[in-house]
Amino acid sequence: MFKRLGSVIKNFKRRHFEKQVAIQLARFDEMHRYEERGHGGLCINGNLVHEFTYLLRYISEGQFQSMEDHHAIHSNIVQLRAHFSHELAKPLMREEDVFGVGRATAEANLQNLRRICEVISKRMELLAEISNQRGNQLGISDRI
Repeated sequence: MFKRLGSVIKNFKRRHFEKQVAIQLARFDEMHRYEERGHGGLCINGNLVHEFTYLLRYISEGQFQSMEDHHAIHSNIVQLRAHFSHELAKPLMREEDVFGVGRATAEANLQNLRRICEVISKRMELLAEISNQRGNQLGISDRI
């Protein structure tokens, strides 16, 4: 009887926790306009993420070949910030040089990429926090 009661309580806690997680993620996603659009790809703040891969490849000097590895972006966010600052300080930004776009366009694209990487990193932090909360609340050991 007590085993059954323990199971019921654990299931209730799990469902309540899952509902709270869904609310947290929905708020975050809404605030940053984080949308997964199936074949269209990930969209953050109105920008299609995959369209900034070329720029990430350039400013990271080839360290990143895609935007798909969110763990790597999160793990290297400090280094990426330094790359963004370095690129903005150049008299001729890489995108200006390679594609012949104006300075204002190159800066806007770099700022959009910076915001995309920051949102990805913050979302990874949120997911890690949720995972830790889940482990603490439910007594389980799986982590993101």
